[in-house]
Amino acid sequence: MEQVLALESSLTAAGLDVLVDDRDQRPGVKFKDADLIGIPLRVVIGERGLKEGKIEVKWRTQSEAKQVDAATAAEAILAEIEAARRGHDEACQERRQARAAAKPS
Repeated sequence: MEQVLALESSLTAAGLDVLVDDRDQRPGVKFKDADLIGIPLRVVIGERGLKEGKIEVKWRTQSEAKQVDAATAAEAILAEIEAARRGHDEACQERRQARAAAKPS
């Protein structure tokens, strides 16, 4: 729990909304609930991963999870979010330009 609270504190300080699911449920139940309420990025901190120094990060829209170093997890998560924001901004800009080019003069 120490690692969870430290990561939560770092991400909250960076301005992110963080939901810690510390219920005594199996992971599948927690994952299903996170999908149902629309959590876009899931971070899994488990005993097995921590033994290897890893934390799992998975976007809801992707099929595969990434393993990031536990020591630098906050930075890795913030980088993931920033990359997603840049990608979203670029896609919006491209759509705007396409609409502007398609408008009749």
